[in-house]
Amino acid sequence: MKKMNSLHAMLCMVFVVACLHISALGQSAEDRNNLAAIRSNGSSVRWDVSASYSSLTMTVSAPDGRVFRKEFKAGTSPEFTLIDNKGERLPDGQYTYE
Repeated sequence: MKKMNSLHAMLCMVFVVACLHISALGQSAEDRNNLAAIRSNGSSVRWDVSASYSSLTMTVSAPDGRVFRKEFKAGTSPEFTLIDNKGERLPDGQYTYE
């Protein structure tokens, strides 16, 4: 009886490891479908866009409800600074961008 339980447990473990291995193979460290690479430092976020564009509109929503829109011409990298027009730092929290 103990041999059957340990055999069953061993088969379950092999199945779990095989599933994890297959799911890891489906992931890629280098995704060729990315339109932009995101870089950040302490006070700004920059998108290095790999697709060509004539103009780009970036919309960022702050956690306090403010929405920022900015137009960029071709060849310029979109960048969002975490300091507003008055020189004050924007609030911490989750920002969404489009």
